[in-house]
Amino acid sequence: MTETIVAVATPPGESALAILRLSGDHCSKITLSCFDTPSPIPRHSYVSEYRNSAGDSIDQVVWCFYPSGKSFTGEEMLEISCHGNEFIIKEIINDLLSFDIRAAEPGEFTKRAFLSKKIDLTQAEAIAQLISAQSTREAKLSKKNLEGNLSEKILIIQQNILGIVSKIEAFIDFPEDDIGERQSDILISQIADIEFFTKTLADAYHRNSSLISKRKVVLIGSPNAGKSTLFNCIVGYDRSIISTTPGTTRDYISQEIIINDSKIDLIDTAGLRDTKEKIESTGVDNTVKLLEKADVIILVLDVSLPYPSCISQYTKNNLKSEKLIIVENKNDLNREISTKNYPQNFKTVNISAKDNKGINCLLDEFNNCIMSQNNSDNNVDILINLRQYNCLSNACEYFVKARAILVDCDDYLLASIELNEALIQIGEIIGHTDNEDMLDKLFKNFCIGK
Repeated sequence: MTETIVAVATPPGESALAILRLSGDHCSKITLSCFDTPSPIPRHSYVSEYRNSAGDSIDQVVWCFYPSGKSFTGEEMLEISCHGNEFIIKEIINDLLSFDIRAAEPGEFTKRAFLSKKIDLTQAEAIAQLISAQSTREAKLSKKNLEGNLSEKILIIQQNILGIVSKIEAFIDFPEDDIGERQSDILISQIADIEFFTKTLADAYHRNSSLISKRKVVLIGSPNAGKSTLFNCIVGYDRSIISTTPGTTRDYISQEIIINDSKIDLIDTAGLRDTKEKIESTGVDNTVKLLEKADVIILVLDVSLPYPSCISQYTKNNLKSEKLIIVENKNDLNREISTKNYPQNFKTVNISAKDNKGINCLLDEFNNCIMSQNNSDNNVDILINLRQYNCLSNACEYFVKARAILVDCDDYLLASIELNEALIQIGEIIGHTDNEDMLDKLFKNFCIGK
């Protein structure tokens, strides 16, 4: 008999609806006690009053029962949709806990699905990746892993290793039998092929970096160039303080926005200028450090003033044409700036942040810049996380050792030992249900209720 667990599967706070999930042997007991339905139709939605152990109605809910073997976790499951009022949710949860039901731990529903062999470990990890995806592209690749894309590739590696090991062990166990000549050259070539395939998968981890991190877009310029006004225009509200006093922004301010199906960290920074004021100077230093990590840099210039000489001083090593957009701000004023000092191969957009003019043109250019970077993500056809990468890399090391043994001393026994170690590493990717320490560490990073 399995413990029954319960969790709220929707985010905390007031909402139209909240979903409560239960898994375990007490689910059918709940349908009888709380909904007066002793034998619910599986996967059928019911509208009922939720009545607590005292018989009082707490809320009108929609609920659905899943029988053992036919649910996500492989156990009896129950999902209850109630109104998203925190007091209602708390009252229902407290009542459920009185039925010898306990609160679920992070990721416990997915862990039970894995232990019930409903999914393997790559699919379990894909669920967490899908929930936390930073772009549409990452979400699609996470979904492919959930459907078994990575599992299929791992199974190919496993089957190929087992095929080679079986040949080697046949020669070791039955040396006197007529099973043909030793095939060391062929085995070396086959191991090299598996090693190449495995290394290609491992290399995908490094190509994933642009998918799993937010794009950093940094606004820079001299004080009073209009960076904070532009920042507020893009964000849509007064997030950054605006003042005619130079040096108002002492440290950077960031806001997450969605651009071109990607999550963006838009960052407003301290104005670049020489200053003896300690706090402002620290802000300028922070701006320079941010430039090194920026995916897109928006250089905001006040066209009514000459090109600020300090810009080149602070940005000479960080301004690259493919990630730079020059914004000529305050174009409603008389133009004094000259383009001769501009960085080479720049893109220029004219705006008046104060009057909210030209912002759409800037966003179009901004979209083009992000899209050109996103297009490089199309080379990524699979998601590999750090744990999977380490297992694949370790397996490759054992392949190298096995090949070296066959080349140097043609020792089948030692080669088979190395290949079996590689097989263990590959097996860790799909997951062994008896590795409790690894499973506890992995699933504790999941959401409550998932």
